Amino acid sequence: MRQQAAAYGMVLSATQSIGKTTFFKDTHRMLDQLAQAKAEIDVASHHNIAITKITANILYVAQKYVDETTIPCTDWAFPEEVATVVIDEAKRQVAM
Repeated sequence: MRQQAAAYGMVLSATQSIGKTTFFKDTHRMLDQLAQAKAEIDVASHHNIAITKITANILYVAQKYVDETTIPCTDWAFPEEVATVVIDEAKRQVAM
């Protein structure tokens, strides 16, 4: 149950940071908010290893997706796309 709550917290953070623009800074702001959510969830769980593993994996997958889809100055992942990746990874982590 706590693992599902942690995954949901990461999803909530990602979906709440979707703005009305698609600028690169918005994508980076989403990653910043995911990193902050990860830290806050980990602290709230008293750094429970099962929780930190889930939050770390979700953050890693989001960061990796942005890194792999970014071509400097021309193309990058939009916040909505990153949120979809976060949702999919959260589902995968909870199903494990």
